[in-house]
Amino acid sequence: MNLKTWDEITEKLSETESKTDRFALFLGLFSEEYFSRTGRFPILVGGGAVEIFTQGGYSTGDLDLLCDLDIAGDILRQWGFSSCDDFRGFIQPDDDLYVEILGAHEVNDDPEATERVEEIVLDDNKKFFIIALEDLIIDRIRAYICWKHAESGIWARVMMKIGLETDEPIDLDYIRKKLSDSGEEEALKMFEEVLESLNQPADKTAMRKTSPFKEGKP
Repeated sequence: MNLKTWDEITEKLSETESKTDRFALFLGLFSEEYFSRTGRFPILVGGGAVEIFTQGGYSTGDLDLLCDLDIAGDILRQWGFSSCDDFRGFIQPDDDLYVEILGAHEVNDDPEATERVEEIVLDDNKKFFIIALEDLIIDRIRAYICWKHAESGIWARVMMKIGLETDEPIDLDYIRKKLSDSGEEEALKMFEEVLESLNQPADKTAMRKTSPFKEGKP
């Protein structure tokens, strides 16, 4: 299959109004090419997924993809990306794009999480797949608990708030079950405390102050 040239892709990307939209369009183009070769779609995880779900509230410099390294690397090199020292990272410096290929393994090392991935449909019927919001929240909570990564806690809270306010609220029981089944009692406790704080009226600041996840401003 003849690939689009990077000049053509760059021209298309330049039509987008924000970095987040540009990321999404790139993912649609890359996913289309990857699917044409494999019959499967890559899956966006990590900070790039947080940026998509928060519509740019969170900003990252890279895109983490679950897909085959050799096939993805071949596509990216043909598009003018160069491989970084760790060999999983590919950079297109002229367009400020950095892609890290994590390999074709399960989302959160969990087949059920892989089955729950969400489809994002763009214009021209292009699309890409992204870790489910619930599993991304779990991922950020674990980062907060295990690695004491405060920023992950902030964005777990922000995404929980977003999920609670959508037309199709997040599956709270799924998150509880995952954390409970894996014996992550501290993470489960944190989740319940944050959830309780988010359900309080705005003038009840005491609960918010004792929440383990400080409020972040998207």
